Amino acid sequence: MQSFRGIASIRMNGYDCALTMSLFPFRTLASCLAATLIGQHTSLEAARPDLAAAALKPAHPAPKYATTGHVERLTPEFDSLVAPGSEMELLAEGFDWSEGPVWIRKNRELLFSDVPVNKVYRWTEKDGLSVALNPSGYSGQALKFREQGSNGLTSDRGERLLLCQHGNRQIARLEADGSFTPLAEHYQGRRFNSPNDLCLASNGNIYFT
Repeated sequence: MQSFRGIASIRMNGYDCALTMSLFPFRTLASCLAATLIGQHTSLEAARPDLAAAALKPAHPAPKYATTGHVERLTPEFDSLVAPGSEMELLAEGFDWSEGPVWIRKNRELLFSDVPVNKVYRWTEKDGLSVALNPSGYSGQALKFREQGSNGLTSDRGERLLLCQHGNRQIARLEADGSFTPLAEHYQGRRFNSPNDLCLASNGNIYFT
């Protein structure tokens, strides 16, 4: 698969569905699909099949975007996750290091990190691309290094944004007023080095690296 630095989505049967991924050199399609499908799509389908079906049935066709790469199917079981004939569409590109995409259902927006520039971007069908958070992972002024921004993103059960913040060395929650609430900074009395990725379990527990 061709490598690029951008954000893509999967189009199923001519429509965009709640599946997004961040692709950049040396990251495979399989890893992006697994993280997003397992974390966002299949959990909804198992808990509320009626809502999952509604999410995949848009009111009107989505606009057409340029396609990129291809979907390689190694087992027939993959068809239950990504329908045959699905296309990968390029939503935005030109980033230093796009990472950690998360779909916020209530706002119908895709959020993702650009780690080196310390920003979180927002993409919506209506408005396209915009900056959602600046800074996203390092709130100070003195320290400057390549991977200072947020990396992995997810949302809690109230769809509040949770971030792995490299520069601030913590797991944080974004509040309505734009401030960050630290959820975890230390383990056994020592600061984290650089939290990288995270996921939310059905019971509300957060697992991260």
